[in-house]
Amino acid sequence: MKGKIYRGVLTGLNEAFVIDTATRNRLIAEDPRSAEVIKPFLAGRDIKRYQEPKSDKFLIFTKRGIDINAFPAIKNHLLQFKKQLMPKPKDLQAATLPDQKEQLKARIDHTDDKINRMVYQLYGLTEEEIAVVEHTG
Repeated sequence: MKGKIYRGVLTGLNEAFVIDTATRNRLIAEDPRSAEVIKPFLAGRDIKRYQEPKSDKFLIFTKRGIDINAFPAIKNHLLQFKKQLMPKPKDLQAATLPDQKEQLKARIDHTDDKINRMVYQLYGLTEEEIAVVEHTG
């Protein structure tokens, strides 16, 4: 993008967020709103010269702050990975003063926002699509 190389989407736990077609279909059958946060997912190996990219993988596209209760099927799916998904920033655990913790939380939130903006740009999301993802529209 604009001559820069980006790392791509980092889920933190692929087995929770990268799902197959059967899981996608099951989640959408359980709750049709799940389709709002399930996006097609392509890995680098899925991109071939002169061929339309194809993949049977999908990404559960959530972010910090999403109202996961609005997506009960997604929530139930992710609950099985709860232990692995719980945040454990080393600096945050080591911080002892409330001010240190707040500063670290603010840095983490700022970094998350930057990552979200890069992902939105990478996927070419419109303002309307971003509002759906962020539940602000």
